[in-house]
Formats: sequence, C-alpha cells, structure tokens
Amino acid sequence: MGEHETQLRVAIAHAVDELAAPLDALVPARLSGDDYLTLLMEVESLGRVVDALRHRLAGDARSRSGGPIDTFGRLGHATPEDALAALTGVSVVSAKNRMRVGEALTPRLTVTGSVLAPSHRHIAAAVTEGLLGVEAAALLIRELDGVASRVPPEVLDEAERGLVLLAAGDDTHPPLCVDLVRGQAAVFIARIDPDGARPKEHRARQQRKLRFGRETSDGLI
Repeated sequence: MGEHETQLRVAIAHAVDELAAPLDALVPARLSGDDYLTLLMEVESLGRVVDALRHRLAGDARSRSGGPIDTFGRLGHATPEDALAALTGVSVVSAKNRMRVGEALTPRLTVTGSVLAPSHRHIAAAVTEGLLGVEAAALLIRELDGVASRVPPEVLDEAERGLVLLAAGDDTHPPLCVDLVRGQAAVFIARIDPDGARPKEHRARQQRKLRFGRETSDGLI
C-alpha cells in the first residue's frame, strides 16, 4: 500500500473515532435554527466526501473479479456486484449503481501503469471536491452517456462542463437540487442531440430504406 493510501486509512480511522462521541450525544431538537441549518450543510459536505470515496472504490470493482487480480473470486463471489453488496451490506442494485457511477468517476490505469483521467472528468472533479452529490452526478452521467454515440466528443465534453457549472453553483448562483439538474440536463441534451428528442417512430420513418438484415433498435429491418 502506498503512502497516500496509508494516509487515507489513518484519516478515515481518525474521523470515525472523532465523530463517534458527538454523534451519540446529538439531539437535533435542541439546536437553534441557525445551528441546525449550519450543521445540516456541514454534514452534507462530509457525506459527499464519503460518497466520493465509496464510488471511486466501487469503480474499480469490476477489474477485481475474474481477471489476473481476482480479489473477489478468492472470497467466493461470482460477480463484482455480489461481492460489493456482501462486503458493504448494500443491495445488489445499489452495488451495481455504485459501480456504474464509480466507473465514470474513477481514474483509469493503462497497461503501462499510466493514470488516465476519468471518462467524465468534469463530473468527477466536482464530486471529488464535494461540489456535486452522487445523485446529481449519476443523473448527468446517464443522460450524457445516452447520447454519446450521436454527439461529437468535444460537444459532449463542453455540455458536461456547462451542466456541472450549473449544478454545482458558484459565486453568482447557488447549487441546484437534483430535480432542477434533471430539467437542465434535458435542455442541454435536446440542444446537442435534437434528432434524439424526436420520437423513435419519426426517426425510423426518416431513415427507412429497403435492405436485408437484422432489426434495428428503431424497429426497421
């Protein structure tokens, strides 16, 4: 284990110890209105850091199963989802979601050991800095990935950057709740992928031609 990983483990253990007593003594009803609001936001910031760690680790789970480094196989787990669920106590559905989001947020290694940026670098940076929650991050990843095959990479990257700026907020505007992020994502997607906003049946009619082959996703042969 490297120096940074050791420091992280020490920091986690210290944080758990430091929080145990105050958490046990916390009675929210005793807090003043201002103290309640302050603590609410501070705990949310803490939760975002923990969520970022959870998803970054989950993002590497798939490579730990069935390959040269069969970490989960040695423990008797058939799939990384099953392993993650068993080891963390979450449902298999939650484990799959963590992995899906984590894989988009986690730095990758090449065969030579070089570190590559996450596939969604703007979202990953905002999550790591605690500026964006994983629920909003998951939504943006899903929406952007849904049009990735039809939109140029540079356009997709710029849309991601703009959506993160809107969702995370800055000195000029507050962060958006997930419901508003969903609405903004729909607006962005409609602009960068206008054809995708049309009903599938209409696109199918526009693309219709006589040919032999397998049925397409739009119901044509």
